[in-house]
Amino acid sequence: MLKNSRLRAFTLVELLIVITIIGILAAALLPKIMVGPGNARDSKRVADLSQISTALEFYADDHAGKYPDAVDTGACVSSAAMIAVLADYMSTIPADPQSTASKGCANGYGYYDVSGSTSYILTAGLETTTKSDAGYYEKSTFVVDVAKDYQGNIVANIGRLCSAGDCKTNGTLYVIGR
Repeated sequence: MLKNSRLRAFTLVELLIVITIIGILAAALLPKIMVGPGNARDSKRVADLSQISTALEFYADDHAGKYPDAVDTGACVSSAAMIAVLADYMSTIPADPQSTASKGCANGYGYYDVSGSTSYILTAGLETTTKSDAGYYEKSTFVVDVAKDYQGNIVANIGRLCSAGDCKTNGTLYVIGR
């Protein structure tokens, strides 16, 4: 009459094994997923400094090879003086995607004129420290890429680029210059 009509279902052990495997995979992937937005913001910072650098080159072309003057401590790209200089060469002055302050600059981008305004250095603090390419400097050691023509300016002006507490706490610094 009545046959054994037991429904086929997953056992508790099978479910626990699947949940454990999913948990292990999630734990392995989560750190890689969390770094993604920081890397994207860092890429924007690098691109912003490249755009500002191009605008500064146009400025120097119009001013007999001289770059804008900045006081000994440098200037923020967001300062009124720098905005006035860059406004003729850029329609929008870029700002840090997270407003990460670097060397007291609210937008995170610093500008330093060196060698009597014949050279300059632009800086931005980065969120991630996994990159190692020309322009990326770990703030605690400042290994300088000797292939860059402005590496002497970085070494000579390291105190201006990084105050005592700023260097070791903010991770990696991106430096571009001439």
